[in-house]
Amino acid sequence: MLILGVIALVVLILGISREFWVWYWKINQLLKEQERTNMYLKQLVNLQLTGNLEGEADGNSKIPLAGEIKVKNTVTGEVLGFKKDKWENIQKQHPNQTKYVKIE
Repeated sequence: MLILGVIALVVLILGISREFWVWYWKINQLLKEQERTNMYLKQLVNLQLTGNLEGEADGNSKIPLAGEIKVKNTVTGEVLGFKKDKWENIQKQHPNQTKYVKIE
C-alpha cells in the first residue's frame, strides 16, 4: 500500500512540475507562434509555386488554389477548390445535385 502511495505522489509531483515548466518556459506560446510561422511559410511557398497567396501548395487546403474550380457548398456556404477532373466526375455522377454550385 505504501508503494502505491509513493507512486501516486511521484506522479502528482511530476504532473504539477510539468505544468510549472510549461508555463515558465512559455512553451504553449512558442508553439502557437511556430504554427503561425508555418502558415506564413506555406503561403510563401504557394505564392512562389502558383502565384496565388490563397490556399496551400500541398493541396490539403479548403481555400481554392490557382487553377482549381471554385465551388460553393450551398448547405454550409463554404467555398472549396475542386480539381477539374473531380468536378467533372461529380457532374457526371450526379447531374442534378444542388449541394455544390460552381462560382466564378
